[in-house]
Amino acid sequence: MSSQHQLLQVNQRFGDAGNALAALAPNFVNVAPGQPGSPVPFKVTSGGTDAFVLIQGYDLDKAGLRVLLDDAVVGTISRGCNSGWSTFILPLPDLHPGEHRLQFANVSASDDSLIATAIVQWSPTEATIQNPFVDDSETIILRGWVNLDVQRQLGGSPDGDTLWLLDAEVVEDVRGIGAKVLANPDVNKKRTHPLGDINRLTIRFQGIDTPEIHANGSRQNYGFLAFAKLEEIGGMRFHAKRGDKSVEVRCSVTRQSERETILDPNQRVLGYVTLGELNANTEMVRLGYAFPFLYESISPAMQQRLRQYAEAASTAEAGVWREYTAVPVDPMPALKEPIADYGQVNFPTFWRRWAEYRKSGGLPGPKFVEWVKANKEKRLANAPGGIKLFSDTIDPSSNRLLVKPWEIVFEE
Repeated sequence: MSSQHQLLQVNQRFGDAGNALAALAPNFVNVAPGQPGSPVPFKVTSGGTDAFVLIQGYDLDKAGLRVLLDDAVVGTISRGCNSGWSTFILPLPDLHPGEHRLQFANVSASDDSLIATAIVQWSPTEATIQNPFVDDSETIILRGWVNLDVQRQLGGSPDGDTLWLLDAEVVEDVRGIGAKVLANPDVNKKRTHPLGDINRLTIRFQGIDTPEIHANGSRQNYGFLAFAKLEEIGGMRFHAKRGDKSVEVRCSVTRQSERETILDPNQRVLGYVTLGELNANTEMVRLGYAFPFLYESISPAMQQRLRQYAEAASTAEAGVWREYTAVPVDPMPALKEPIADYGQVNFPTFWRRWAEYRKSGGLPGPKFVEWVKANKEKRLANAPGGIKLFSDTIDPSSNRLLVKPWEIVFEE
């Protein structure tokens, strides 16, 4: 483990003198106007550095809420606008072993808001994790900075398997392939921001797939939860200041149409996002918030690691596996703001086909498999029983996916 965290159930509402938020959160404690909420205790057995708190709630960003740690104000969460359900991250002082107390107090007595959960995370002083890389051959390493607020301001709201690496530079290269990618303005796109011009490179996490936040105007359950988990894993590295290039992306060179590249067919850099000694791709699978999405270009050792993590998360019913189903789940309208999106969820590459089929007017029944064969077929490099086509992994009578997501490997 590279870090430790504790999930705290806060369930408090502030400035709600008229009980306007009672219908939204009837079980939340209503804090009297002008008063702080009850302290939420937590215990640290192994102290550490780089501590932060990730706070999830509703309408947190009007006048703001003060955050207190052990009775001392450590910051205010506020963006000065109304954004509904949202997530905020705030750095904390280094945590020493022992009992601690987290507390919240609204800045304005008339500003109503909810706090549902708070996740306190820190890096233990004596932490070890498994080496994040396994046996990749030709490798390109890029480095840049990530700031999710800047990303949102620039119009970026990708899923939990995509990030924008800002002002990227090449750390290691192979035959100039990495430098060529950064020199391509259609890939490394320049954007105007109050901080100045920023180059942003879209990174697609290799080997994983998270539930869709927006796919053809539709979304899946657990999409926002997966992105919130990614934000938790990234911590302060995903809210970096410009020039603080603390995120690296490790890419294996593959061939596409006789070209050597680190890009996927959508012109996104395909690689492993690394945070110090942590591989964020494998961590998302280990915690249960990403599905393994295996291609034959992924090294056998990495395929095996992702399979083991996915099987363990499935057994523990962690993250998406709490409500995973092999039966198709109809698409829901895409939303601009995060929600508490629990509910049944499919393997995304399976769901995307079902969603497109349903939006085209298709009805449940055997025609779905026929539609996949005609429109969205994919060849498999490895699957149970020697199956070679993705359509053959779907039961034509029930439309159920007959394989586990980690059991199939796609051809490039």
